[in-house]
Formats: sequence, C-alpha cells, structure tokens
Amino acid sequence: MAKSVAMKVKGKVKNALAKAKAMKGKGKVQQQVQKAEDEAKATAAEGNTKAKGKAAAATKKKALKPKLANTSNHQNPTQNRKPPNPRVATAALRGLGLNNKQKKNVQETLLEQADTYPEEVERLSDGTYLVSARTPMPQVNANMVRWWFADFLKTTEHYSWWHPKDHLWMDWENKVPGVIVGASHLVHEYIGDELLKLRIQFVNSKEFFGYDANNDDTFVLCAKVGLLEENINIAKMCHVVRNTKDGAEMRSRFWLGHVSERDGNRNISSFQGFIGNTALVRMFVLNKKNSKDLQRHAQEEMKYLAELLPALYESETGIKPR
Repeated sequence: MAKSVAMKVKGKVKNALAKAKAMKGKGKVQQQVQKAEDEAKATAAEGNTKAKGKAAAATKKKALKPKLANTSNHQNPTQNRKPPNPRVATAALRGLGLNNKQKKNVQETLLEQADTYPEEVERLSDGTYLVSARTPMPQVNANMVRWWFADFLKTTEHYSWWHPKDHLWMDWENKVPGVIVGASHLVHEYIGDELLKLRIQFVNSKEFFGYDANNDDTFVLCAKVGLLEENINIAKMCHVVRNTKDGAEMRSRFWLGHVSERDGNRNISSFQGFIGNTALVRMFVLNKKNSKDLQRHAQEEMKYLAELLPALYESETGIKPR
C-alpha cells in the first residue's frame, strides 16, 4: 500500500516537473516569439518610414507625369481683342495660301478668339489640308505654356511626359535659354501609326499674321514644319494660348502641304517648292486619314500638357498657379 502511494506521489512529482519544464520552455519560446515580434515591428516601422518617403517621391513624380484626362468640350467665352491693321494682317495671311473667307476665319477664331472654335479637318481648294484643334487648360495660364517651350523642355524624358506613347526622341538646334523664336525642335514622334522625323522651326508670329500677336494674356507659337533628314518644309502651324476665367485655352491650326526648300531657317525658291505646291500633287500626297491622325495627336499631347503643367510649374519655379 505504502509502495503504491509512493509510486503515485512519484508520478505526480514527475508530472509536475514535466509541466514546470514545459512551462519554462514555453516561457523561453514566448520570449523568443516576443523578441521576434519586437524586431518585426521595428523593421516594419523602418520599412514604413522608407515606404512613406518613396510614396511621397512617387506621388510627386506621378503629379509631374499625369494620365490623360477627359476634358469638357465646353466653349469658354473670352474677351475679344482689338484686331490689327486689316491690310497688314491680310498681306501676311496671304503667305498661308488662304482665300479671303479663310483669312477672315483665321482672324476671327484664332487671333481674335471668337467664343466658338470649330475642331475640323478640311481639304482646302488649293489641295492643302486645314487641321484645327482646341484644348481647355484649367489651372494653366499663357505664361506657363511659354515657360514650358522656352525654358523647361530640354530632354527626351521631358518630351516623353508630353505624350508618353507617341514622343520618342528630341533635341534642339539654335536654342537660346528663355527664347523660343529662332530655335528648331528636332523630334521623332508617331502620328497615328507612322513614325515621323521632323524639324519644327519656330518663327515670330509676325511672319504669319503681320504683327506680333503675343501680349500679357496671350502666347502665340508659330512654326514651319519640315523633314528632319531633308532640307524641305512641308507644313505650317500655330498655337494660340489665351488666358480665360478658368485657366487658359489653346487653339491650334495646322496647314498641311506648304512645301518649300530650307536653307538654315530661311525658305528659298526651289523646283521642289514649285512642284510640291501644285493642287494636283497635294491632292495625291495628302489624305484625310493622316490629317485626322494629326488632329488626334495634337488633342492628346496638349491635354497631357494641360495636366502636367500646374504641378510641374509650381515644383520648378515655386510659383503656385492661380
């Protein structure tokens, strides 16, 4: 009997020791677990700090490279400006190969900023194509667009922000910091499914319209568009950015089929220019699909620019858009 009791007591003692040992081991495990948890929390905190820094940088970068946004087609009313001397303007517009009705349309809708501006693709009577596009630019002003072209745009990376899909490469020729007139923008870009290599020569708006159309509320950018690898110009274009109550509005015109040989930044008389400017050749070479592709490209790239500029301008200049 005593032996039986002793055996039971011994068994209970063993069990107690085993439990104590287990509890001790469990304590060690818990300590290890707790230590691991503490280390994990510290690592997570450090990771969160780094992540926040990366997120802030990513947010800034995202702000400078926004997605294409949908913009309203609402026509913003603008104040009409006093037109230039009609004789001077008419003489200058003659160089664009426009008839009297077309000259009047350019004067009223592009320069005087009539309340409505048709976006159209139209073959003119001389065989050329007229392409028109309009871009609302909320929180942007005319000077910001001038700054983009004259001061900021320097690299292929900048150029790709302007249209991430279509813009492939860029460089400048004859570029002076802060000045756009007289410079040539050398680009590789897709217009539709066609890769074009172009030299865009920026000229004073006086060459197109007979007077300098720039003022405090308006930025006018005119250019002759040529082939990069040949001394030939093939088109003319003009962007007019005017301040509005909501920001700014860009009105763009392209006149396709104006062929001229180029010597530096000067047009010179040539056989190519004589032949290329005939209605028959223009009818054969120019087509509506390419013109529609250009219109779509212009609408897209300027919408990208409208989204890009407010954050970029404030980041680079410290000036908050109005």
